[in-house]
Amino acid sequence: MFLPHPLLSPYIELYLYSQMDSLEMDLIPRGNNQLFFLLNEQHTATDISTNSSYKARFFLSSPGTRHYRLICSEKLSCVGIIFKPFGAYRLLGIPQNLLVDDFTDMEIIFPSSIKELKHKMEDNIHHPEKILQILEDWLLKQLMNLSKIDVNSISFACQNICNNKGILPISELSKTMLLSKRTIENNFLQQIGISPKMYSRITRFHNSIGALQSKEDIQEICFQMNFFDQSHFIKEFKHFSGYTPTKFFNRKRDLAD
Repeated sequence: MFLPHPLLSPYIELYLYSQMDSLEMDLIPRGNNQLFFLLNEQHTATDISTNSSYKARFFLSSPGTRHYRLICSEKLSCVGIIFKPFGAYRLLGIPQNLLVDDFTDMEIIFPSSIKELKHKMEDNIHHPEKILQILEDWLLKQLMNLSKIDVNSISFACQNICNNKGILPISELSKTMLLSKRTIENNFLQQIGISPKMYSRITRFHNSIGALQSKEDIQEICFQMNFFDQSHFIKEFKHFSGYTPTKFFNRKRDLAD
């Protein structure tokens, strides 16, 4: 993992170089976008829940609203950028609601300008850190070129939702921000790609994982996280993770071993 340039740190969590050894991968929503360049020239990933196939080498992964289980044609190595929820909008300038629940080829997003960047990365295929530097230089240019884009309001909203573990009513957020619920909704859809309610649900889900890891009682978690009952909690957990809480943690332990 690598930290971004200080000018990009408000919009990017981190850079990474990853090797995916498993041919079957579980991906869960995190409320943010991720940009990846695959070092493998030949590959195919299939979402077995929808039987959709993805072959793009340089792609943007959207926030997503559900669990994905991908089967890959081979082991993969990649470099990636993990954006903050509003980071991709700030640095790419693309309305994020156009990209939800998809893995979008960057050449489709930027049909005329991305080819040169892609060629530079392909020329450095055996040097992941160099590829990350090429990507960062490009994003710094994007930062300057799109300087009029303002994400301060959505950043404040996301921070409030996270501080309240995803259980802050949107009506309360509206009062705090002195904005209508409709305005907040539109801002989330444009700048993150999902509604504030979905972002809150994803935030609550990840806080639930943390609570379970801390061995908190499941009934207490349901109460603290405003679930109707244990059945509702398990249904929500399975929607985002693909598993019940017990199977989710058992699978994590199996993969770790």
